[in-house]
Amino acid sequence: MLQKCADPALARWLASVLVFLTIAQAPAAAGDGGALATSRVPPAHADEARDELAAVTKYIRSLAVAPGRGVVGAMATDVGHWRLANRSGERFTAANKDELARAFEVLAPEASGEAARLAIYVDPNTLYRHASQLRALPHQALTWVVGRAKAYRLIALTDTKDRKFAIEFDANLLLAARDQSEFDEMAWQLSRPLQRASVRTLRLAPAGPTGIARLPTIDAANRRAEPDLVDPGHVGAGLASLTGQMVLISGQWQGARLVFTPESGASSSLGWTELEGAARRNDVNLIVVGASSPRQPGTRNWLWQTATLSNVDAAVAQSQLGAFLVALAGDGPLVVRLKTAQQASLVLEVLPQTAHTGRPTGPLDSLTDVVTGKLSELVSQTSGRIAVERLDLVLPTRARQAELDRRLVKWLPSNVQFTLAAILAAGLASLPVLLGWWHSIWPPEVRNEYAHATGYVTARLARWLIFAAVFVPLAALPAMAVLIQRLMRGAVGREQSRRATLEGPAELPDGSQQ
Repeated sequence: MLQKCADPALARWLASVLVFLTIAQAPAAAGDGGALATSRVPPAHADEARDELAAVTKYIRSLAVAPGRGVVGAMATDVGHWRLANRSGERFTAANKDELARAFEVLAPEASGEAARLAIYVDPNTLYRHASQLRALPHQALTWVVGRAKAYRLIALTDTKDRKFAIEFDANLLLAARDQSEFDEMAWQLSRPLQRASVRTLRLAPAGPTGIARLPTIDAANRRAEPDLVDPGHVGAGLASLTGQMVLISGQWQGARLVFTPESGASSSLGWTELEGAARRNDVNLIVVGASSPRQPGTRNWLWQTATLSNVDAAVAQSQLGAFLVALAGDGPLVVRLKTAQQASLVLEVLPQTAHTGRPTGPLDSLTDVVTGKLSELVSQTSGRIAVERLDLVLPTRARQAELDRRLVKWLPSNVQFTLAAILAAGLASLPVLLGWWHSIWPPEVRNEYAHATGYVTARLARWLIFAAVFVPLAALPAMAVLIQRLMRGAVGREQSRRATLEGPAELPDGSQQ
């Protein structure tokens, strides 16, 4: 009809009317079934929201809930609303804090309006993309995030307006991740197995040894590796022999420099960039211990007591890295953050949860910190125990560690090793072809051409060394292709012979048989 219309303006007007009528007659989207849905999520986000909420709902249905406790699944949307569901499948959409409170009363009547009896499970997208909306949830309620395999409790790091959260990965271990990939990387790192013999402690001493032995010296009393003495200017060279091991370096942070006091002489310092670079180049698991005292482990104080890191004996007895860090710090929950990540290494920052309270500080707080620091240093000097204040870790990434674990020869990349192994396998399989080519290129030596047996043997040895080291790597793959071609040709010939035998002799046009 529009094509027959002579007036173009009239045709455009009729088209607009048809489009408007089509949209107006389209069925409305099904609502969530709740009176709290005062506004809707745009259709572009609706399917995504329902899918993620469905995963949370499926998880909470599998939970065994104690009587008197309410469980609700929730997710935040891009427009600032909350979508909620209970174990029965009832759903609501809340647009503000008052509607959110009403939703919890309707969806979780078991809690009887008491937030302490309420457990809220959110999806990872809510935590990583809409963390600011979490402050609208009841503070007394237990909040969990549903991961790929399990749910983790969310712990509020601050009580301020912004209220930041971290994931309780394990007892006294909180992960402050910015996205799912960061959480997965940190969770894998903290779950890594720990071997007692691989934990090494460095004792920095000017004019000390410039290298570190690959194997530690074991103390016969406690069966633990003794601190390794090393010159501060040769820490990078010393770490070259400790690839794959866990190395502890302690000192007192002053800005970006780690200050240490040797057994004799003045205090000195190492830069963070220098330590991080040395660990990254040598694939060392480096733990820089920010201690209450710059004294080095293994040194003696004025009471002739040997300085040691507090809780180090309990730490090395742990089976995983996360438990090792908790035991080493030994003072309440720890918050782990991913500071930087590169292709081959990452840096983790580990601080006590009290460092994230967000409480405003004043002159009295500064004075308290100074007094506390002086007391800690005095206790350290008197008892010989060095308290741990913070930890900074330089670790190979998960992908890098997997590549290191695939190596048979530690200094050779695994892809090079696999390539050489494939070439060697191809060379062994196609050895008859290679020998035929090699004899045509370099004929065997004739004994009569050499005056002495030594020259003859030397020439044969040189020829076979060049064959193994040069010719086989270069010609193994072409020889393998030729061998496969020969095998296929032989298989085709055998099949043709078999068929000819089954079909019998062919009959010629004159009636005779071939």
